Amino acid sequence: MRLVAILAVLSINAAPALAEPVPLPGVDYAAKGNMGARGTLTVRHHAGKMRTDMVMAGLPIPTLIIVDLAARKAWINMPIPGSPGAMEVDLGQDGGGGLGQVGGDGTKSGTATVAGETCDLWQMTSRRSPNPVTACITADGINLLVEVVVDGQRQIVMEITELARAAQDPGLFELPPGTAIIRQPPGAGPPGAGPPGGSPPGGPPGNTPTR
Repeated sequence: MRLVAILAVLSINAAPALAEPVPLPGVDYAAKGNMGARGTLTVRHHAGKMRTDMVMAGLPIPTLIIVDLAARKAWINMPIPGSPGAMEVDLGQDGGGGLGQVGGDGTKSGTATVAGETCDLWQMTSRRSPNPVTACITADGINLLVEVVVDGQRQIVMEITELARAAQDPGLFELPPGTAIIRQPPGAGPPGAGPPGGSPPGGPPGNTPTR
């Protein structure tokens, strides 16, 4: 079930009509945040690659997710005894950045303040879910917040609480040596159909940002 939850978030991308591509990160950074009540995460970016170390409730060992934004691929390495390796996920042509970064197109609707940073609010409509998605992204492309509206209620998918722009070690953006790669069958495309039931997996709505 935890893998299903991760794949659901990975498949958040957007393509409303008359939209423009959302910005991707242009700087190295490290950030800490949460997924509502579902757990916490650390997000890093370097040279077009994202690294997310995610601690989900009930699973104290972090799940490692590496995303290549240009190749539109992600590798998920879950700390499960007997796991055969890291699952390779094709994020599709819409982009998609996994936890820590949305991809695709959106329309600006204002600004907000998240983790002490000013960011642009982007309204996005997922291809895989009818529920509205909002992302808050800084001028240099750092994704600070992802919300989904379900039955009129905002639910936090990801919210950054601490951010530091600083050079990152390129070695952090590689899977551990010897990790086996499990690939999807050809043509499988991005997994899942958006968040299960049209909402982020589990947990109550989070706090709304300052706007």
